[in-house]
Amino acid sequence: MDKKKQNILIGIISVIGVAIIVLMLFISQLDKKVADDDNSYTITLKVYYENEELVIDDTLTFNENETLLSLMDRTYEITVKQDAVSTAILSINEYTTDFYSSYFSLYVNGTYSAIGAKDLILTGGLLVEWKWLKLWV
Repeated sequence: MDKKKQNILIGIISVIGVAIIVLMLFISQLDKKVADDDNSYTITLKVYYENEELVIDDTLTFNENETLLSLMDRTYEITVKQDAVSTAILSINEYTTDFYSSYFSLYVNGTYSAIGAKDLILTGGLLVEWKWLKLWV
């Protein structure tokens, strides 16, 4: 093969190589955009029952603007007690409370939450803990 044909072949291969790299970058940006548009995030949810025993330790995926109560309702079997002022969690799967002698207390990132599960709009990366507490009756 003469020098001119070699140079043309090298040029064509170079153009194809650059086109492949540009295409791969474009596809990776599309994949990233689809992942960003998914609007799903994760939290860690832990439930402590009698004697501070860790009985549930899950990483849960939720959607933008979802409340903790909504996420729990679609993830676990829960029972709630609702009145005009609040919504209390009475059971999470088989772990129960009667709300008179014991209750579940909500903590977010290690701090007692002044906001209930019904009003807590989730953000990614939260540590949500339900702690079963006994009342002195």
